[in-house]
Amino acid sequence: MLLAEAGCVFMGIILCISGMNGEERTICALKGSSVDLSCSAQHPTDSMKWYTWTKDYVWRELSTITHLTYNMSEHSHTLTINDLRETDANNCCCEDEKTWLCWETAFKLIVSDLQVKVFPTTEGQTVTLMCSTSCPLTEKPAAYIWYKNREFLYEDWSPWYQELVSSEEAVRYSCAIKGYEDLRAPEVSVDSVTETCFTHSCPLTDTAYIWYFNSLPLNLSRSQNNTCF
Repeated sequence: MLLAEAGCVFMGIILCISGMNGEERTICALKGSSVDLSCSAQHPTDSMKWYTWTKDYVWRELSTITHLTYNMSEHSHTLTINDLRETDANNCCCEDEKTWLCWETAFKLIVSDLQVKVFPTTEGQTVTLMCSTSCPLTEKPAAYIWYKNREFLYEDWSPWYQELVSSEEAVRYSCAIKGYEDLRAPEVSVDSVTETCFTHSCPLTDTAYIWYFNSLPLNLSRSQNNTCF
C-alpha cells in the first residue's frame, strides 16, 4: 500500500514537471528597471510566500533583501523587485508551504539589457541600427529613443533606425526605452559604411577582424592588407 502511494506521488511530480516544461511562462524585464510579480497560485491565502529555484534543486523562500518588496495582503500577493539584476533571473513561484505545487504555478524571470545591433546595407553609405533585447519585453516599450554622440537624435515606436554615415568620422550611437532613459544601451561607434563592407568598433582587447563578402567570410591571412572602398 505504501509502495502504491509512493508511486502515485512520484508520478504526480513527473506530470507537474512535464506540464511546466511543455508550457513555460516567462517574464522578460529590463535590467535596472522594476518589475511587479503577481501571485499565480490558484487559491492564494494570507500564508502565501515567494520561492525561487536553487542550484540544490529545491524551492527556497526568497529572503527580504534591499531591492525586494512584498505586498502580501488579502487581495494582493505581489513581489516587487527594484533595480533588476542578472542574478534575479530565475524560476519563481508563489505558494504556501506546499512547494511541490510550484511546478504548476512557477514562471521564469529573464533579465535583459539593451544593446545596439549594427546592420550594413548595400545601397549607398547607410547604416541600419536596431535597439535590441535578448528576449521580448513583457512590458511593451512605449517608444525607442536614439542618441547620436550622446545627444538626442530620434524617437519612434519601432526599434529600427537608419541613417547616412560619413566614412570620414566615427559616430557613436546608443538607444533607450522611453521611461527608462537612464538605462541606455552601451554606445556603438560606427566608423565606416560602404556598399561591400563596414566596420563598427567597441572596446576590444584583440584587433582581429573577419571580412565578409555576400554574407560569406573571406579566407584572408592576418598579414594581408585589405582596404574597404
